[in-house]
Amino acid sequence: MQIAQTLAGYSLSDADNLRKAMGKKKKEEMDKERDRFQKGAVGQGIKADLATRIFEQMEKFAAYGFNKSHSAAYALISFQTRVPQGALPDGVHGGALSLEMGDTDSTYKNIAECRAHGIAILPPDINESGEKFTVIEQGIRFGLGAVKGVGSKAIEIIQRARDEGGPYKDLADFCNRVRGQQINRRTLESLIKCGAFDSLHASRATMLSGGRARRHLLPRPRHAVVRDRGRVRRADHALQARGRGAAAAALERAGVDRQAAPRGREGNRRLLHHRSPAR
Repeated sequence: MQIAQTLAGYSLSDADNLRKAMGKKKKEEMDKERDRFQKGAVGQGIKADLATRIFEQMEKFAAYGFNKSHSAAYALISFQTRVPQGALPDGVHGGALSLEMGDTDSTYKNIAECRAHGIAILPPDINESGEKFTVIEQGIRFGLGAVKGVGSKAIEIIQRARDEGGPYKDLADFCNRVRGQQINRRTLESLIKCGAFDSLHASRATMLSGGRARRHLLPRPRHAVVRDRGRVRRADHALQARGRGAAAAALERAGVDRQAAPRGREGNRRLLHHRSPAR
């Protein structure tokens, strides 16, 4: 705006219109302003070709340009973040991983950057991992919060049990100590598949196959429950049939006419307790 005022004799309102036209990048308005700027600059004693070059530089800067105040602020932030990145690379990359662990693409990008800088990314561990990525002596330990299928409530229960009772000894010990609605079948399988129990058990397939610990922690499959209900139902029918048979035998021993005997459960109960006459 100041250039247009000084070199081409623009007023403040006209200079602001020029700024708006450059910001919106409207070709028709820019062509009009170009002609007006050249005429105004020539009227101020500036050569036409020089006025054209000045306007082109203004147009180029308007496409993407930074004020000095913005440039200085960005330079300061870049310097402040570069110093700890050089002195404490593990901490900086670990913080970036924790900050963006909800975004899978960003997590992959940050892990690749860590490996490019020679920083080891260690797999999740049920006795060492927290919800976020943590920096340890060997590298950066993967956070349980970045494991799909493991929620924050489940992680809170796992950490609380670990803090109160010490490290988990094996899968059975884990199952005994973290019972709750938040630790379900899906959560346990996600922890096993991501390698969180690899330090306690050699084979993930063995853990996933369903041992005593897994049955102890998790509810039985629905088909097993339905099967057991069927067995109970059949047993009830058998007991009822046995009761009817016992009632008929009692009637026969007592010499009672079955047609005249009382009906229903109460009648069967009374007949079962009826004593036959002594022989």
